[in-house]
Amino acid sequence: MTEDDDTLTSAEFPEETAEVSLRAEVRELSRTVRVLVELLAEKGLLDEVEVRARLANARRLGIGAEAHPYRALSVPREPAPPGTIACARCGTYVAERKAFTNANGRFCRDCFEPA
Repeated sequence: MTEDDDTLTSAEFPEETAEVSLRAEVRELSRTVRVLVELLAEKGLLDEVEVRARLANARRLGIGAEAHPYRALSVPREPAPPGTIACARCGTYVAERKAFTNANGRFCRDCFEPA
């Protein structure tokens, strides 16, 4: 604040200014990624269902150094994203067309055992 008026300057609250800037950057990056995914899907270079499955797996595990985006460790608590199924053994989300089925349920490639 200056002595002449009661307005606050960004120098007085650098953390809040940085937070606002980061939020704007995250929004812009989110839009960019969304457009790039749509563009790649339109060109047949990306499978949107596979992307949804991998993102759901990453959310379930938490994003971190030890998280593996393709493998889950437990049965999911939320429903599978559209076009995907949750493996009956490990809970990993996989695209329906990539799931294996036997008398015991539907499985990911790594958990499937022929009955």
